[in-house]
Amino acid sequence: MKNKIKKLKIKHLSELKDKTFNGVYRIALLEDETQYILEDSIILKGEETFQILTTQQSLEVLKIEDEFKIDGEYESPHITLIPAIEETIYISNILQFYDKHINEISAFSIESKHLNYFFIRMSDEIQIIQKNEFEKIIMKLEA
Repeated sequence: MKNKIKKLKIKHLSELKDKTFNGVYRIALLEDETQYILEDSIILKGEETFQILTTQQSLEVLKIEDEFKIDGEYESPHITLIPAIEETIYISNILQFYDKHINEISAFSIESKHLNYFFIRMSDEIQIIQKNEFEKIIMKLEA
């Protein structure tokens, strides 16, 4: 059975501005008693739920109404969310940095009232990183 997904594609990460989320999550799949954590996306969960999903070619922001976008055939008892950042996040700003060679977002940060969170997009993965790593990457992008 293939997942049917109702989704609204968001054109820009900045459309997440002024929204509140309970945290940032990763999707985990359970297959044959082994748990696999998907690194191709992060989930922002609150009153509204969004999935920021990457492939080697693009970065999408999807508003999720029923099921997450996952490659392959998985039924909901095999899908769980694993917390990556466990705190309430009110997004006050999103900074996006482009890799001019591929004309795609390669790094972004989410600024909230209390803390800022830093992400890089490497190939088909989104990684949560520390501020000093983020600053090094931004310097390389701007060079």
